[in-house]
Amino acid sequence: MSRPVVRGVRGAVSVTENTRDAILAATRRLLQELQARNGFDPADLASIIFTATPDLNAAFPAEAARQLGWTHVPLLSSVEVDVPGAPPRIVRVLVHWNTARTAEEIQHVYLGEARSLRPDLVESGAPLPAGGAGEGAGAVITIDGPAGAGKSTVARRLAQRLGYLYIDTGAMYRALTLAALRRGVSPDDEEALVRLASTVRIELEPGPGGTRVLLDGEDVTAEIRHPDVNRAVSQVSGIAGVRAPLVEQQRRLAGRGGVVLEGRDTGTHVMPTADCKVYLTATFEERVRRRHADLRQQGYDVDLSQVEADIAGRDRTDSTRSVAPLVKPEGAVVIDSTGLTVDEVVDRILEACGPTLRERAGS
Repeated sequence: MSRPVVRGVRGAVSVTENTRDAILAATRRLLQELQARNGFDPADLASIIFTATPDLNAAFPAEAARQLGWTHVPLLSSVEVDVPGAPPRIVRVLVHWNTARTAEEIQHVYLGEARSLRPDLVESGAPLPAGGAGEGAGAVITIDGPAGAGKSTVARRLAQRLGYLYIDTGAMYRALTLAALRRGVSPDDEEALVRLASTVRIELEPGPGGTRVLLDGEDVTAEIRHPDVNRAVSQVSGIAGVRAPLVEQQRRLAGRGGVVLEGRDTGTHVMPTADCKVYLTATFEERVRRRHADLRQQGYDVDLSQVEADIAGRDRTDSTRSVAPLVKPEGAVVIDSTGLTVDEVVDRILEACGPTLRERAGS
């Protein structure tokens, strides 16, 4: 392997308006996309320089990195040169990354109106769709939330009612975790996990009985729900180098439209441009009860107190990890599923997403 050097990773994003929320949301999206495309660990960053056009002065763009938990990276904000005729409301970043990659392997990212700055890099960087999907395609709906909130059940039912493809992003990380456990790879061994993520083949295969999860051609749909996988998956899925290839695969599937994605970062990280975003939650007690019942139904004899500890641990890990943490997506509809049936939750989602779905159907 080549010795590490400092490489520059460039990016830019357009901001809808000069408000603190808009500036920080756009900058977070840009940083998350840079990380997803390149798979860097914030611990390997030497520094980041941010610039904003003079018409953006409601917030320091660098604050977005702190919101993502990048607390030990030196940051600097500055004002971009005010060139006449240049695109307005643009945040630019220059990330200095200690890496063994060549300059040709670096992925630069330009989002929104900032794509016009470097159209050559936009094409090679395979950007996110400007909306959820192309004109005439079905909508892209994301459902995020904590463990035990009912995301999988609701997302499957919603996809069935709409005739959409159901994409269980969490199942992909579970399959990789299962592969690691089978091979004796520790969840603490990030380098080995990144290598494993680049070698195993994980597929989601729709079928009449639901989506099958295939690991190197083997159906592991049931096995990925084992308690051992439950305990390790949050740690494995929090590694940037593990996430990058899987996120790319998820985006390819979602880019076709007519999909329901479910996970913990589908509306914030995988498809931040989704047509409709849902944040599904429930009380802690309800989530523990559901997960305990699910495991017992699957034949696992687990103690309720162990399930409580597992879910509390997952909540803590998912919400504090440095890469794509669990947060409510900007613009998401929040639904508390406590005491509601699956169909009642789906009805509320359809009501919230109705205008978008009707617009898609008529396009």
